[in-house]
Amino acid sequence: MELYLSDGIYLINPREIRCVRYYSQLGDLCYSPDEKFENTSEDDKKYIKKIIEIEMYGFKIGNYGNKIDNIIKIDVSNDKENESYKEIRQRLSRKFGMNLQNNNRNEEYIITLFEKGIEIEKIAEILKMRKNNINKIIEEYKSKKNGT
Repeated sequence: MELYLSDGIYLINPREIRCVRYYSQLGDLCYSPDEKFENTSEDDKKYIKKIIEIEMYGFKIGNYGNKIDNIIKIDVSNDKENESYKEIRQRLSRKFGMNLQNNNRNEEYIITLFEKGIEIEKIAEILKMRKNNINKIIEEYKSKKNGT
């Protein structure tokens, strides 16, 4: 995977990534990357940073021979860099199971489509999800509905 950023070009092997952290930062506090910051003033919104940290396996060797975690920290606060934020998130989503989070968000859509009588194959095609995941959600919904 190649990332073309303002501070250089990164060539990253997805197999060597330990974890990826997406967050928004305001001062010293970290928030969800999707945080809206509705209660903050316009002056404070200027200081909000969107950051991606990619932690790699292995270590860097510091100035004194000590081991330092190999972390690539990318500030994607600018509008131009926001595209790289979306690109990194999209490219690495499959590796880290972020599509499972999307399944939770799509649960309401699945239930609504199921209640309207649409077949599971069509729901899978519409939402671009696996039939197994849709079956699990529908079975859980049926058991909750019958149990209550």
